[in-house]
Amino acid sequence: MIVTDEGDIYAFPFIRGDPLLLVSVGLAIRQDWLDRLGLRTPATLEDWRGMLAAFKQRDPNGNGKADEIPLSTWAASPGAGTGARGAFSRYSFIGAWGIGQDWYQENGVMKFGPLQPEFREFLATMTQWYKDGLIDADVFATNQASFDAKMTNNQIGAASMQGGNGIGKYAGLMTGKGTFKLSAAPNPTLRAGERPQLGGRDNPYPGQGSAAITSSNKSVVETVKMLDYAYSPEGSLLFNFGIEGTSYTLVNGLPTYLDAVMHDPKIPSAQMISRFARGNFNGPFVQDVRYITQYYELPEQKDALKVWTQPTNEKLLPPLTVTQDESKRFASLMTDINTRYDEVFNRVWSGKAGLDEWDGFARGLRGMGIDDALKIQQAALDRYNKRPS
Repeated sequence: MIVTDEGDIYAFPFIRGDPLLLVSVGLAIRQDWLDRLGLRTPATLEDWRGMLAAFKQRDPNGNGKADEIPLSTWAASPGAGTGARGAFSRYSFIGAWGIGQDWYQENGVMKFGPLQPEFREFLATMTQWYKDGLIDADVFATNQASFDAKMTNNQIGAASMQGGNGIGKYAGLMTGKGTFKLSAAPNPTLRAGERPQLGGRDNPYPGQGSAAITSSNKSVVETVKMLDYAYSPEGSLLFNFGIEGTSYTLVNGLPTYLDAVMHDPKIPSAQMISRFARGNFNGPFVQDVRYITQYYELPEQKDALKVWTQPTNEKLLPPLTVTQDESKRFASLMTDINTRYDEVFNRVWSGKAGLDEWDGFARGLRGMGIDDALKIQQAALDRYNKRPS
């Protein structure tokens, strides 16, 4: 993953050193609401619909008001679909049909979600859920502040979020305020017993957080030595845990964050770790799994690591590289396509237009140049698959 199509290593990479580090986001449900209503964690889309309907109708927050928001699909996600469709960008719900909302692969063949017939079924389902009040009516206007307010005001029953800046964050904010508890849930499937095909997993090399040396560097050898240090045992400890005696200590040989880092009364542990190390972020080093097993202190966070790693993810795309000419052409095509995609999807989803408008958009994709975009993506995937192992 860290070589070019020609086989050259082009950067000092950021590498996630364990499968548990590949997933940090997924679906989470108010476990206390499930317990109050006598419900189990849903597995299929039909299970989810039943649970969300119960959240809407049976006053799980116990305040005597019909103010529950069964599901918010808003999430702050990088890439396509951030915001109202943030959960879908992590393959929640849409993954039940074995497709994504943009690019994915199937046995080495590049696919674009909106071209697939299953996409219409997904959109029809989400449109009905929105119409029935199972999805936040204000999801299109949601931002981080309003999402936080709804979560801490005991209104949201389920959402897509991070294990740290989600499950852990809200547990801390709601400490001592009732029975609030979030638990991770697997991405739903169409049929009981199926294993999710797609989830919020990233690649071991995500294509970011790396370092490279430019031709203007006058001290190449010294720079290489400096960067290479991060991949040594000593450098790994520094990048992942900081300075021994200041931010961590060795306990039976295990680098362990100090209590002052993990339990500062005013500053969240994520920010404290970042003061001394990059273990909870990225950079040119190999991320150590012993960081996450400490950062995730709550049992619910540790369970999330297991639950969110269930998808097979065989359709996940590796980090692809395109040529300069391909990049320009692809950007030109997809700018117009994505603009129209967002407009039509949201109009249909919100009930302002019918599925016939989506059908027209899907038919019109050929005329907008989606086949050329597919060829560019397929060529990049083919080149990747031919790279030296």
